[in-house]
Amino acid sequence: MIIYKYLNENGALKTIKNGCVLLRHPIEYNDPLDSIVYCSQKIHDNTFKLIKNYALFTHLKSLFDNNVKDPITRIPGLKMQINSIDKSIKKDGLYTYMPSIEFFIKQKKEPLRSFIESNKKNYKKQIDKVFKDIKHKVLISCFSLDPYNFLMWSHYADKHKGVCLEYEIDDNDKVFKKVKYYKQIPDFDLYKYEELDLARAYNNASNEIFSKIEDVLYKPFISKGLCWKYEKEIRIIVSDDERMKSLYSDNKGNYFYKMPKIKRIFVGCEASESLINELKEVAGDIPFTKMKLKNGEYDLERFD
Repeated sequence: MIIYKYLNENGALKTIKNGCVLLRHPIEYNDPLDSIVYCSQKIHDNTFKLIKNYALFTHLKSLFDNNVKDPITRIPGLKMQINSIDKSIKKDGLYTYMPSIEFFIKQKKEPLRSFIESNKKNYKKQIDKVFKDIKHKVLISCFSLDPYNFLMWSHYADKHKGVCLEYEIDDNDKVFKKVKYYKQIPDFDLYKYEELDLARAYNNASNEIFSKIEDVLYKPFISKGLCWKYEKEIRIIVSDDERMKSLYSDNKGNYFYKMPKIKRIFVGCEASESLINELKEVAGDIPFTKMKLKNGEYDLERFD
């Protein structure tokens, strides 16, 4: 697959010299809805039921582990059920909703009423933190499938004074993901996220669960409004610590991703001669293509 990176003068020179592209957090982008994590009320309701269910399970597990004398611990079959759930979480790395927990609680609801209500109050804080953590977790670099896009040159290549770099990447490289465009913001599968994250917390496992459900977690970062469809965007998305370790960084806290060799440099129609001369000095044998305004049209064409 051939992809293109639009850059201003300084960004282009640094990228060509270093062979790396800068990665940024989505909160730095020009779209306030970029990477928004959205859930419908139905997903929120189901997720709260799951978290409540988990909270009840851990509370009951604690009662049995500490030999607490409580009326609820005398319910026949409850301890066996709790031990079964414990083994399942450790084996599968997933906490699934357990109807049996709700069944037992209905029999002895009063002792746990205040416990359930306190968890309901904490739910919003917990979910707000999940959303914030997800959005701050990823680093992104943006590309396009189109090197002749007039608006892209205007917005991302310093009003046609910059450049557009051409790369060829492996179609199977999972780091590169195609952006999809929607009229409505698609739901984030918070329920699936919590099934994994609750089990992670229970098992004291790694803080990272991205590798297990990447397709679910990446959806906010590859979803944009229809008004951005002209960009034909491809993104590098780096999210987990293992990949973070493989990135390059500088003393300013910036991260960079190593790219394959540049195949071609497109130079903007308003680029200065001094930039072209600098590019020739650092680009070696990389071929150049100069862009120009298309005669009689609101468009661009190449001038090799």
